[in-house]
Amino acid sequence: MTVFLLHILGYYAPSPQARKGQLNIAPVRRGKRRGAVTGLMSNDEMKMHTLGKKIGLIGILFALSACGGLGSLEFPGVYKISIPQGNIITQEMIDQLRPGMTKRQVIFVMGTPLVRDPYHQDRWDYVYNFQPGGGIRGQEKVTVFFVDDGLVRFTGDFTPTSEADS
Repeated sequence: MTVFLLHILGYYAPSPQARKGQLNIAPVRRGKRRGAVTGLMSNDEMKMHTLGKKIGLIGILFALSACGGLGSLEFPGVYKISIPQGNIITQEMIDQLRPGMTKRQVIFVMGTPLVRDPYHQDRWDYVYNFQPGGGIRGQEKVTVFFVDDGLVRFTGDFTPTSEADS
């Protein structure tokens, strides 16, 4: 059975002794290269076979490169979750901030900051990212600055309303 499979695959041909009933298997050597195992094909057949493999490989590579945009396909009926990350920032929180507030009071109003820079401990960054399922990601950011443990100013995507000033 093994001899038959190797013969079919073209790797080996039975030697003259194997044809007489012995199980010796000899590689078929054809072609100009020394030691080349070419199976049962002639040189022209081998060239065509190699060319066919190259064309097939190029076709597969082209098909795979065309599949690069498959990540952007949207399948109907697939649920995509909304992804909130960071500190939720609301206008009510911003309206409660007053100059002179301590760091503890700011933490009470805004929550623990997402980013505390160890080199600039008087600057806190509150960042909120939200991406609705399959939608465009939105980002809100507020940076709070302190001097001597007192709130001096804040910058970012929110501004205090006129009601907060009164």
